[in-house]
Amino acid sequence: MTDGTGSIQGFEVPAVSSWPVPTNHTQIATFRFGLFELDPRSGELRREGRLVHLRHQPLQVLLLLLTRAGDLVTREEIKTALWADNVDVDVEQGLNYCIKEIRSALGDSADSPRFVQTLPKRGYRFIADVHREGIATAPDDPRPVEPPATAAAPVPAPAPPASTRPSRRAWLVAAVLLVALLPLGYRVLGPRPASDTPPIKAPSRVRVLVLPFVDGTSGAEAYLADGLTDELISALSQGTRGQIGVLARSTALAFRTRGGTPEAFAREVGATYFVEGTLRRAPGAIEVGVSMTRAADGTAVWSRTYNRDPGSLSTLKGELARAIGDGLRVAVRAEAPSSPVESSLYLDYLRGRFEWNRRTRESLLESLRIFSAMTKAHPEFARGWSGLADSYAVLMDHGYIPSRDAWIQARAAAEKAVALDPDLVEAWACLGMIRGLYEWNTAASEQAFARAAALDPGYPTRLHWHSILLRADERYKEALADLQEARSLDPLSLGIRANLVDVLFDLGRTRAAIEEARSIVSVSPDWAPGKLLLAELLARSGNAIEAEPLYLEAEASGSPAARAQLAWFYARAGRREDALSSLAAVEALARKSYVPPYLVASAAASLDRDKALRLLAAAFEERSPQLRLLRTDPRFDPIRDDPRFQRMLRVLWPALDPALPRSERARD
Repeated sequence: MTDGTGSIQGFEVPAVSSWPVPTNHTQIATFRFGLFELDPRSGELRREGRLVHLRHQPLQVLLLLLTRAGDLVTREEIKTALWADNVDVDVEQGLNYCIKEIRSALGDSADSPRFVQTLPKRGYRFIADVHREGIATAPDDPRPVEPPATAAAPVPAPAPPASTRPSRRAWLVAAVLLVALLPLGYRVLGPRPASDTPPIKAPSRVRVLVLPFVDGTSGAEAYLADGLTDELISALSQGTRGQIGVLARSTALAFRTRGGTPEAFAREVGATYFVEGTLRRAPGAIEVGVSMTRAADGTAVWSRTYNRDPGSLSTLKGELARAIGDGLRVAVRAEAPSSPVESSLYLDYLRGRFEWNRRTRESLLESLRIFSAMTKAHPEFARGWSGLADSYAVLMDHGYIPSRDAWIQARAAAEKAVALDPDLVEAWACLGMIRGLYEWNTAASEQAFARAAALDPGYPTRLHWHSILLRADERYKEALADLQEARSLDPLSLGIRANLVDVLFDLGRTRAAIEEARSIVSVSPDWAPGKLLLAELLARSGNAIEAEPLYLEAEASGSPAARAQLAWFYARAGRREDALSSLAAVEALARKSYVPPYLVASAAASLDRDKALRLLAAAFEERSPQLRLLRTDPRFDPIRDDPRFQRMLRVLWPALDPALPRSERARD
């Protein structure tokens, strides 16, 4: 394994299956604590009824702690119960990993714990109130089953005689017996593959979640509230230069659909503090109320109300960012604009970004229209050029428009933006992407991304886009590091998670990649790219039976990519007629609307060499962004030995050895 954790995370303890399962116990306790419950019979941890993913060994550790709630459980006791005499495992690292996974699943913190308290060099204590339902008892045991605990404080009972008080060893034995039954629950639920998915790093700094602002004005449009949310996130992240972690807007906006309290959601995504805001509009004025709360216990840190006329709204984000910084005792460098931005222009900018962030084809085209008109009317407004560059870039990346001319427009807009304002992190990140994906200029791309990183180390889009270029150059470990950091700042982003899956598979960590892809599909079953991603991994891993229905479900959504990959899947399986039918479907779609020629070429590569190479030439002509994956894309393996294909590789990677890479690497 590459990072030293895989041997722990992917390790199933042989000793567990050899522990005796008590036949005279008819019930197992369900543990309830806070918003969570753990059922040892099924091996499920749930939060307010929703399943919380927790791998097998961390679940065992949590169960041990719950059985001894309120007492110290030493590290040695946990090691003895879980790892016994396994000398091939780094037990210390494994235990540390398990505790981190537990805290991540519960939204807990080592610095201000609500559930698991660390007693340095000794062990751990579960400190929250635990209610037990259905305590296991033997049929001939005269003692009654313990009823569920209530919220009322219990009346202290006299201590039992020393001869009847359970010993620490008895508690440990009971815990081990409960843990021994976990495999039964796992068999009921179906096999759960071991994984070496890298966990999200435990935060080493304060993390702030800016929840979506609420517009209390009747009939108000959503763009102003969402725009202020986005502006504050950007100002806070860039203004603190990485001193605090600011969670991204896509994670923040998920609060609207997840339900629950702000405190619970903040803890779920690993935030230390959360910020809430409301705004009300009146003729010529806007009232904005903002508050900051500690996630661990719901303690309010501060709250303020700002009254602004629309003309000064553009300066509010800096004031808010500095106020939050003051509350956290972190200096925020949020400078006011050198010249005021007129109200209508700023509101139009927020509306353009609102449409861009929605990421549908129609909304992206609308953002392009807004920013195009803006840059013509206000050519001195740098952020308008940055928005225009981003609109072109995402439209091309999603395959909604040809990149033949659009990439030149995108580059010109990004360069204009940084010329007008050298501190625009969004423009530098976009320029880095354009130089890498469309100019094929790695050195210039790295320079732009480095400038963006210096301006805002915690900008998730920069980390995400940079990882795409790193992956294209087969710098997989660096790409993984970027994606891990991006995911820690934007844990609910499907795009970041999907790219993480790709890189894990590139690194040969197949089980981890498939488990992460399954998780994506489970949390977003209607997202066709997630199904397509899982289908491809399963197909490349030899599981064609499970892969085919996922391909068909993705294709039913109208995805050109799904139809193209179906052709490759059928050709790989020897089903030539089905493959030809899928290729024909892709070509028919391309005659009606724009489909990237790279996609059609990938469908044809296994069926018609000359057609595939002609389509790749068309992709070169328009500088398709997918070409950066050509070196390792397995769909082109059937034509990889063709001299014409080799010439294309030399154009894209002149400094690299064009020898055939192993597109199908050794898999774990």
